[in-house]
Amino acid sequence: MTIGESPSEVLENSNSQPVNLTKIEVIGGEPFTDNFFNKLLSPLLSTSDLTISQLINRTNSTLSNLDHSDVFDDVEVTVGQDSQSKQVRTVLDAKALNLYTRFQLTPKRLNNFSIGSTTKEYGNFLHLDYSNLNTFGNSEFFRLYAVLNPITDHQKRLMGLDFRAPCADPTLKLTANVLASRSSITKFQSKEQDEIHGKFGVQKEHVFAKCGSKSTLTAAISLTNRSTLQVADSAHDEIKTYSGNHFKEALHLDWNLTNLQYLPSSKRAFPLNGFNINVKNEYSGLTNSNPKTNDNYYKFEGAASIAKSFLNNNFTITSTLKAGQLLNLSNKSNTIHFQDKFYLPLSGFHTLGLNSNLCNVGGLSYLSYDEVCIPVSSS
Repeated sequence: MTIGESPSEVLENSNSQPVNLTKIEVIGGEPFTDNFFNKLLSPLLSTSDLTISQLINRTNSTLSNLDHSDVFDDVEVTVGQDSQSKQVRTVLDAKALNLYTRFQLTPKRLNNFSIGSTTKEYGNFLHLDYSNLNTFGNSEFFRLYAVLNPITDHQKRLMGLDFRAPCADPTLKLTANVLASRSSITKFQSKEQDEIHGKFGVQKEHVFAKCGSKSTLTAAISLTNRSTLQVADSAHDEIKTYSGNHFKEALHLDWNLTNLQYLPSSKRAFPLNGFNINVKNEYSGLTNSNPKTNDNYYKFEGAASIAKSFLNNNFTITSTLKAGQLLNLSNKSNTIHFQDKFYLPLSGFHTLGLNSNLCNVGGLSYLSYDEVCIPVSSS
């Protein structure tokens, strides 16, 4: 250190030390294509003539790109001196430090298949689910799922497909969701309710490194065709209004912010600590495709949850607050399609004097709160 230099000046001089990035090594990236890494490692691939400060910044940008791909459980980076490469000089005739960068990647389980069941007021639902996090080798997400309920008077058959593909900017993704369902839910006082739905949009992610939170903003447009068939003569007027075919176009703007940490062995099923905020906005009625009803509404749903663990993660308390509101914007109709309204699961469904065959055309708003205590094992 030169006499008279302050610690900050020493640090600044160190950061400006010229560097020759001789090579970039990737270990654990076999399932992915060269194009995948060319895009994510582009901050380091663009030039080998750097300073230490630039190398640090570009390495951090590369780590952020790898994190946004959502296909790695862990990414470790090592920067070391390359003693085997020939020494080079910069344009200022200063000796550059030969360095290499090594990324040690631990991919997630890329293919998953599961079979499960859920019990609701309509009975037991069987779930079949297949997902692939790396469909074409570039971290494209594909999911195919089905939901079945074999109970005679409340049959439901649903098949859906989700797809996400990264753009040139790793924080941007194109999204697509398609589903088709056929139900025979008695409370809707019709023999059959069919639906074909498609939703297409773009998703933007941002990670707040200081607090460990991740924000996701999704903008999309959806097209939905519904059919309510063989409506009973005694059906509610709102259900009769939407008998036959009904087409809907809608705009969606959804936002999520979370920093939830999960029990490692639970596969993101049991939260340990953190919070999750979810906001959904929907505007329907882009065109007058249904002159009879002229549907036009704004729908809002918000949910906030928090989790806190105690006793070395052996006891967890979670609290969730939810709210929703539907505003009818149509000047020609005072109703909204009954399948767009809110339906809440009621604990003690049969003991409250309600039954699954009771006509229910939903509500325009709701507020719910629940608190759950979960004893779990941290092992």
